[in-house]
Amino acid sequence: MPFLAKDEFAQLADAIRARNEKLHTIGNLSLLNRYLNPAASNGSFELKKNEYANSVLRLNRYFDGRTEWDEKSIEARGKSLGEKLCKIWPRPSEALG
Repeated sequence: MPFLAKDEFAQLADAIRARNEKLHTIGNLSLLNRYLNPAASNGSFELKKNEYANSVLRLNRYFDGRTEWDEKSIEARGKSLGEKLCKIWPRPSEALG
């Protein structure tokens, strides 16, 4: 049985649901090496920014200079990553088969 928000939390239910959906998309995912990952884990954006700054992966340069991380930021990064992926691995021009 799903948990249903009540009272003052009922107003927040849709916002919480939308946030949780964004958290599990490509725009919110990044990579850290095995030494930095435990430090960042599920920490705050401020903590993760410090760990991303120490990462040698160019993927994490995206976070340089970012001051906030919200649903719109996640969506924008997902779109940016998707566009880059399509350029790197374009769809075949002809059907295979």
